[in-house]
Amino acid sequence: MFSNSVYRSVANGSDNYRTISSEDNIIIKALKAYFNTIVNEGFINNLILNLFLVGVCLITWFSVKNRLSKKAKVSGLISILVMVAFVSVSLMLNVGNPTVLYTLKYAVGLATGAYILAFIIFLIILPFEMNQKIKMIFILGSTGCMIAPLLIVTPIGSRCFFAPYVMMLYLGMELYSAFDETVKKKCERVSRAALITALVGLIYLFYIYGTISICNHERVKAAQTDARNGAEIIQVEELPYKNYVWCSDVDKKIWKRRFKLFYDIDKSVKIEQIPSQQKW
Repeated sequence: MFSNSVYRSVANGSDNYRTISSEDNIIIKALKAYFNTIVNEGFINNLILNLFLVGVCLITWFSVKNRLSKKAKVSGLISILVMVAFVSVSLMLNVGNPTVLYTLKYAVGLATGAYILAFIIFLIILPFEMNQKIKMIFILGSTGCMIAPLLIVTPIGSRCFFAPYVMMLYLGMELYSAFDETVKKKCERVSRAALITALVGLIYLFYIYGTISICNHERVKAAQTDARNGAEIIQVEELPYKNYVWCSDVDKKIWKRRFKLFYDIDKSVKIEQIPSQQKW
Protein backbone atom coordinates (compact mmCIF):
# COMPACT_ATOMS: atom_id res chain seq x y z
CA MET A 1 0.00 0.00 0.00
CA PHE A 2 2.93 2.36 0.68
CA SER A 3 4.00 2.06 -2.98
CA ASN A 4 0.83 4.00 -3.84
CA SER A 5 1.83 7.35 -5.35
CA VAL A 6 -1.01 9.06 -3.46
CA TYR A 7 0.92 8.73 -0.19
CA ARG A 8 3.95 10.40 -1.72
CA SER A 9 1.91 13.26 -3.18
CA VAL A 10 0.22 13.85 0.19
CA ALA A 11 3.57 13.76 2.01
CA ASN A 12 5.24 16.28 -0.29
CA GLY A 13 2.19 18.57 -0.34
CA SER A 14 1.36 18.20 -4.05
CA ASP A 15 -2.09 16.70 -3.44
CA ASN A 16 -4.78 19.37 -3.77
CA TYR A 17 -7.33 17.49 -1.64
CA ARG A 18 -5.54 15.53 1.09
CA THR A 19 -2.99 17.12 3.41
CA ILE A 20 -0.95 16.35 6.49
CA SER A 21 -0.27 19.95 7.47
CA SER A 22 -1.78 21.28 10.69
CA GLU A 23 -1.32 23.96 13.32
CA ASP A 24 -0.84 21.16 15.87
CA ASN A 25 2.23 18.96 16.07
CA ILE A 26 1.91 15.46 14.61
CA ILE A 27 1.22 13.77 17.98
CA ILE A 28 -1.60 16.15 18.92
CA LYS A 29 -3.05 15.86 15.43
CA ALA A 30 -2.97 12.05 15.60
CA LEU A 31 -4.66 12.04 19.01
CA LYS A 32 -7.39 14.40 17.79
CA ALA A 33 -7.99 12.25 14.70
CA TYR A 34 -8.17 9.12 16.84
CA PHE A 35 -10.57 10.43 19.48
CA ASN A 36 -12.70 12.62 17.18
CA THR A 37 -13.07 10.41 14.12
CA ILE A 38 -11.28 7.06 14.03
CA VAL A 39 -12.87 5.69 17.21
CA ASN A 40 -16.40 6.33 15.93
CA GLU A 41 -16.02 5.69 12.21
CA GLY A 42 -13.59 2.79 12.50
CA PHE A 43 -15.00 0.94 15.50
CA ILE A 44 -18.01 2.22 17.47
CA ASN A 45 -20.34 2.70 14.49
CA ASN A 46 -19.60 -0.78 13.10
CA LEU A 47 -22.20 -2.41 15.34
CA ILE A 48 -23.00 -5.43 13.14
CA LEU A 49 -19.32 -6.16 12.54
CA ASN A 50 -18.58 -5.82 16.26
CA LEU A 51 -21.35 -8.26 17.15
CA PHE A 52 -20.14 -10.71 14.50
CA LEU A 53 -16.50 -10.58 15.61
CA VAL A 54 -17.22 -10.93 19.31
CA GLY A 55 -19.74 -13.70 18.60
CA VAL A 56 -17.10 -15.65 16.66
CA CYS A 57 -14.55 -15.00 19.41
CA LEU A 58 -16.97 -16.26 22.08
CA ILE A 59 -17.64 -19.47 20.16
CA THR A 60 -13.89 -19.90 19.62
CA TRP A 61 -13.22 -19.31 23.31
CA PHE A 62 -15.69 -21.90 24.57
CA SER A 63 -14.39 -24.46 22.09
CA VAL A 64 -10.67 -24.06 22.95
CA LYS A 65 -10.47 -22.84 26.56
CA ASN A 66 -9.94 -26.33 27.98
CA ARG A 67 -6.85 -26.73 25.78
CA LEU A 68 -5.14 -23.67 27.25
CA SER A 69 -2.66 -23.34 30.08
CA LYS A 70 -3.77 -21.59 33.27
CA LYS A 71 -2.07 -18.28 32.37
CA ALA A 72 -3.39 -18.35 28.81
CA LYS A 73 -6.89 -19.13 30.09
CA VAL A 74 -6.83 -16.09 32.42
CA SER A 75 -5.54 -13.84 29.62
CA GLY A 76 -8.17 -15.18 27.24
CA LEU A 77 -10.98 -14.69 29.74
CA ILE A 78 -9.95 -11.09 30.42
CA SER A 79 -9.70 -10.45 26.67
CA ILE A 80 -13.19 -11.85 26.07
CA LEU A 81 -14.67 -9.77 28.90
CA VAL A 82 -13.06 -6.60 27.48
CA MET A 83 -14.41 -7.35 24.00
CA VAL A 84 -17.91 -8.05 25.30
CA ALA A 85 -17.80 -4.81 27.32
CA PHE A 86 -16.74 -2.87 24.22
CA VAL A 87 -19.55 -4.34 22.12
CA SER A 88 -21.99 -3.39 24.89
CA VAL A 89 -20.73 0.19 24.73
CA SER A 90 -21.01 0.12 20.92
CA LEU A 91 -24.57 -1.20 21.20
CA MET A 92 -25.61 1.50 23.68
CA LEU A 93 -24.09 4.30 21.61
CA ASN A 94 -25.73 3.09 18.38
CA VAL A 95 -29.14 1.89 19.54
CA GLY A 96 -29.66 4.36 22.37
CA ASN A 97 -27.92 7.17 20.44
CA PRO A 98 -27.25 9.24 23.57
CA THR A 99 -25.62 12.64 23.39
CA VAL A 100 -21.97 11.89 24.07
CA LEU A 101 -20.45 14.41 26.46
CA TYR A 102 -17.16 15.98 25.42
CA THR A 103 -15.25 14.18 28.18
CA LEU A 104 -16.93 10.83 27.42
CA LYS A 105 -15.27 10.56 24.04
CA TYR A 106 -11.93 10.04 25.77
CA ALA A 107 -13.35 7.18 27.83
CA VAL A 108 -14.78 5.62 24.65
CA GLY A 109 -11.41 6.10 22.94
CA LEU A 110 -9.60 4.33 25.77
CA ALA A 111 -12.19 1.53 25.68
CA THR A 112 -11.54 1.15 21.94
CA GLY A 113 -7.81 0.92 22.59
CA ALA A 114 -8.44 -1.76 25.22
CA TYR A 115 -10.62 -3.65 22.71
CA ILE A 116 -7.86 -3.64 20.09
CA LEU A 117 -5.29 -4.83 22.64
CA ALA A 118 -7.66 -7.54 23.88
CA PHE A 119 -8.18 -8.76 20.32
CA ILE A 120 -4.40 -9.03 19.79
CA ILE A 121 -3.92 -10.95 23.05
CA PHE A 122 -6.82 -13.26 22.21
CA LEU A 123 -5.28 -14.18 18.84
CA ILE A 124 -1.89 -14.79 20.44
CA ILE A 125 -3.18 -17.22 23.10
CA LEU A 126 -5.30 -19.32 20.70
CA PRO A 127 -4.06 -22.94 20.57
CA PHE A 128 -3.97 -23.04 16.77
CA GLU A 129 -1.12 -23.94 14.43
CA MET A 130 1.50 -21.21 14.22
CA ASN A 131 0.95 -20.45 10.53
CA GLN A 132 -2.78 -20.05 11.18
CA LYS A 133 -2.17 -17.64 14.08
CA ILE A 134 0.38 -15.67 12.08
CA LYS A 135 -2.13 -15.31 9.25
CA MET A 136 -4.80 -13.92 11.62
CA ILE A 137 -2.35 -11.54 13.31
CA PHE A 138 -1.15 -10.42 9.86
CA ILE A 139 -4.75 -9.62 8.83
CA LEU A 140 -5.26 -7.61 12.03
CA GLY A 141 -1.93 -5.85 11.51
CA SER A 142 -2.90 -5.03 7.92
CA THR A 143 -6.06 -3.41 9.23
CA GLY A 144 -3.92 -1.25 11.49
CA CYS A 145 -1.69 -0.27 8.56
CA MET A 146 -4.76 0.87 6.63
CA ILE A 147 -5.98 3.01 9.52
CA ALA A 148 -2.57 4.42 10.54
CA PRO A 149 -2.28 7.05 7.73
CA LEU A 150 -5.65 8.45 8.78
CA LEU A 151 -4.06 9.64 12.03
CA ILE A 152 -2.27 12.42 10.14
CA VAL A 153 -4.06 12.79 6.78
CA THR A 154 -7.06 15.08 6.34
CA PRO A 155 -9.87 15.03 5.48
CA ILE A 156 -11.10 11.64 6.72
CA GLY A 157 -14.65 10.30 6.62
CA SER A 158 -16.68 7.10 6.67
CA ARG A 159 -15.54 5.91 3.23
CA CYS A 160 -11.91 5.84 4.42
CA PHE A 161 -12.77 2.89 6.64
CA PHE A 162 -14.21 0.58 3.99
CA ALA A 163 -10.99 -1.38 3.47
CA PRO A 164 -10.35 -1.86 7.24
CA TYR A 165 -13.99 -2.98 7.59
CA VAL A 166 -13.48 -5.64 4.90
CA MET A 167 -10.25 -6.82 6.53
CA MET A 168 -11.92 -7.21 9.93
CA LEU A 169 -14.73 -9.16 8.25
CA TYR A 170 -12.05 -11.34 6.64
CA LEU A 171 -10.47 -11.89 10.06
CA GLY A 172 -13.82 -13.04 11.45
CA MET A 173 -14.21 -15.51 8.59
CA GLU A 174 -10.71 -16.86 9.24
CA LEU A 175 -11.65 -17.45 12.87
CA TYR A 176 -14.83 -19.19 11.75
CA SER A 177 -12.87 -21.42 9.35
CA ALA A 178 -10.81 -22.62 12.33
CA PHE A 179 -13.89 -24.16 13.98
CA ASP A 180 -14.06 -27.95 13.94
CA GLU A 181 -16.92 -29.58 12.08
CA THR A 182 -18.94 -30.22 15.24
CA VAL A 183 -18.92 -26.54 16.17
CA LYS A 184 -19.73 -25.53 12.59
CA LYS A 185 -22.80 -27.76 12.57
CA LYS A 186 -23.99 -26.15 15.81
CA CYS A 187 -23.56 -22.75 14.18
CA GLU A 188 -25.69 -23.65 11.16
CA ARG A 189 -28.96 -22.70 12.88
CA VAL A 190 -27.48 -19.38 13.95
CA SER A 191 -26.22 -18.85 10.40
CA ARG A 192 -29.70 -19.40 8.98
CA ALA A 193 -31.18 -16.93 11.47
CA ALA A 194 -28.42 -14.43 10.62
CA LEU A 195 -29.16 -14.88 6.89
CA ILE A 196 -32.87 -14.19 7.42
CA THR A 197 -32.01 -11.14 9.53
CA ALA A 198 -29.63 -9.92 6.82
CA LEU A 199 -32.32 -10.31 4.15
CA VAL A 200 -34.80 -8.34 6.26
CA GLY A 201 -32.15 -5.64 6.72
CA LEU A 202 -31.47 -5.63 2.97
CA ILE A 203 -35.17 -5.13 2.21
CA TYR A 204 -35.27 -2.32 4.76
CA LEU A 205 -32.30 -0.58 3.11
CA PHE A 206 -33.83 -1.06 -0.34
CA TYR A 207 -36.90 0.78 0.94
CA ILE A 208 -34.83 3.56 2.52
CA TYR A 209 -32.58 4.19 -0.47
CA GLY A 210 -35.36 3.57 -2.98
CA THR A 211 -37.39 6.30 -1.29
CA ILE A 212 -34.40 8.63 -1.23
CA SER A 213 -33.69 7.99 -4.92
CA ILE A 214 -37.30 8.68 -5.99
CA CYS A 215 -37.54 11.85 -3.90
CA ASN A 216 -34.20 13.12 -5.15
CA HIS A 217 -35.25 12.52 -8.77
CA GLU A 218 -38.50 14.42 -8.17
CA ARG A 219 -36.84 17.37 -6.45
CA VAL A 220 -34.18 17.71 -9.15
CA LYS A 221 -36.79 17.51 -11.91
CA ALA A 222 -38.91 20.17 -10.20
CA ALA A 223 -35.87 22.43 -9.64
CA GLN A 224 -34.76 22.15 -13.29
CA THR A 225 -38.29 22.81 -14.54
CA ASP A 226 -38.68 25.91 -12.34
CA ALA A 227 -35.26 27.19 -13.45
CA ARG A 228 -36.12 26.72 -17.16
CA ASN A 229 -39.41 28.58 -16.59
CA GLY A 230 -37.46 31.63 -15.42
CA ALA A 231 -37.95 31.36 -11.65
CA GLU A 232 -35.44 33.49 -9.74
CA ILE A 233 -35.88 31.39 -6.57
CA ILE A 234 -36.42 27.64 -6.67
CA GLN A 235 -37.44 25.46 -3.75
CA VAL A 236 -35.55 22.24 -3.10
CA GLU A 237 -37.00 19.76 -0.62
CA GLU A 238 -34.91 18.08 2.04
CA LEU A 239 -34.36 14.39 1.35
CA PRO A 240 -36.15 11.92 3.63
CA TYR A 241 -33.94 9.70 5.82
CA LYS A 242 -31.10 12.16 5.31
CA ASN A 243 -29.05 10.44 8.02
CA TYR A 244 -28.45 7.74 5.40
CA VAL A 245 -27.01 10.18 2.85
CA TRP A 246 -23.76 12.13 2.95
CA CYS A 247 -24.34 15.90 2.79
CA SER A 248 -27.90 15.71 1.48
CA ASP A 249 -28.89 19.25 2.50
CA VAL A 250 -28.56 22.29 0.22
CA ASP A 251 -28.84 24.84 3.01
CA LYS A 252 -25.22 26.02 2.78
CA LYS A 253 -23.64 28.14 0.06
CA ILE A 254 -21.17 25.47 -1.07
CA TRP A 255 -23.87 22.79 -1.52
CA LYS A 256 -26.21 25.20 -3.30
CA ARG A 257 -23.41 26.04 -5.74
CA ARG A 258 -22.60 22.36 -6.31
CA PHE A 259 -26.28 21.47 -6.72
CA LYS A 260 -26.62 24.05 -9.50
CA LEU A 261 -23.38 22.96 -11.18
CA PHE A 262 -24.20 19.26 -11.04
CA TYR A 263 -27.76 19.60 -12.32
CA ASP A 264 -27.00 22.33 -14.88
CA ILE A 265 -29.02 25.08 -13.23
CA ASP A 266 -28.16 28.72 -13.90
CA LYS A 267 -25.80 30.19 -11.29
CA SER A 268 -27.97 33.28 -10.83
CA VAL A 269 -30.92 31.22 -9.56
CA LYS A 270 -31.33 31.25 -5.79
CA ILE A 271 -32.11 28.04 -3.87
CA GLU A 272 -34.39 27.82 -0.88
CA GLN A 273 -34.44 24.55 1.05
CA ILE A 274 -37.87 23.45 2.35
CA PRO A 275 -38.90 20.51 4.60
CA SER A 276 -39.50 17.14 2.96
CA GLN A 277 -43.07 16.48 1.86
CA GLN A 278 -42.50 12.70 1.64
CA LYS A 279 -45.35 10.84 3.40
CA TRP A 280 -44.41 7.22 2.74
